[in-house]
Amino acid sequence: MLLLGSAVIFVGLGQLMVLLVGGIDLSVGAVVGLTAVLLSFFISREGAAGGPLIGFAVIAAAGVAVGLVNAALVRRVGLSPVIATLSTFIMIQGLALLLRSSPGGTYDRAIVDALTTSIGPLPIAFAIAVALAMAAEVTLRRTRFGIGLRAVGSDETRAFRLGAPVTALHVAAYVGCAAFAVLGGVMLGSQVAIGDARLGADYTLVSITAVVLGG
Repeated sequence: MLLLGSAVIFVGLGQLMVLLVGGIDLSVGAVVGLTAVLLSFFISREGAAGGPLIGFAVIAAAGVAVGLVNAALVRRVGLSPVIATLSTFIMIQGLALLLRSSPGGTYDRAIVDALTTSIGPLPIAFAIAVALAMAAEVTLRRTRFGIGLRAVGSDETRAFRLGAPVTALHVAAYVGCAAFAVLGGVMLGSQVAIGDARLGADYTLVSITAVVLGG
């Protein structure tokens, strides 16, 4: 349960960044699924396409790309966050299903064991997730970046007049959200140990719920 909880924490932290700037990201569930699918090609026990290092580099790049696309659709094209990220969700989900129309590519057991390593009853991934949450709280309250996120979400026009880099903060929020969704996808994928495009279907609503319940 703690391992599953770590996935929720990762995705929730990402969603929090976007909600703080007054947006929303409906594509996180699809990013989770795409992450699990992409990993299945690189850490599959049936034969990896390029090895785990290349695999993790690919999913990191995919996360950054998704975040940049979402930010561009919202800030440059002028779409509402709901429409922009829903469009991205559809595209990402379609790509994941194109790559894996049905679950496949069982993960290498050694890599799964490494991702789910525990110290006693405490999974290392959960400890990392909690540490990141604590660091995020400090960042939100004590740094210029965190205060800027809050300021933009509270009143974008006033924040801009006070010198906040509004567009840059939106880009950082969407890229950060996608990056955290990738981390959530890695953890969730390690639980099922197979590439499944539908794996993160429920995590969009779960991430929003986590942030709202957290205040």
